[in-house]
Amino acid sequence: ASSGLAKVVIVVDKDVNIYRLDDVMASLGSRWQPVPGTVLIPQSQGVPLDPSAPKRGLSSRIIIDATRQFEAEGGPAALAPVSRELLEELAPNAFPNIDAKWETFFPTNN
Repeated sequence: ASSGLAKVVIVVDKDVNIYRLDDVMASLGSRWQPVPGTVLIPQSQGVPLDPSAPKRGLSSRIIIDATRQFEAEGGPAALAPVSRELLEELAPNAFPNIDAKWETFFPTNN
């Protein structure tokens, strides 16, 4: 986050591929809680030509901690398994059923 252009910084665990937006968004959805995992920086140096800035050269920023939170950080006492793993365990036929019906709902026009 050394760039003066970054208004949003998302911190993720090492198992998250930062080059895949889906992975980062999944981390936000399954690991991040806005409280305590968010830091707002109300005024910091910004880009002079930022049209959203209320005052030229100043900007606000947000840091999002989308890592698994330990209990001492306000997280759960035990970390839940990844959602997909849990779904496969609880509903083992879910993904095969989806795959079997995929073309019905999302046809590929070849």
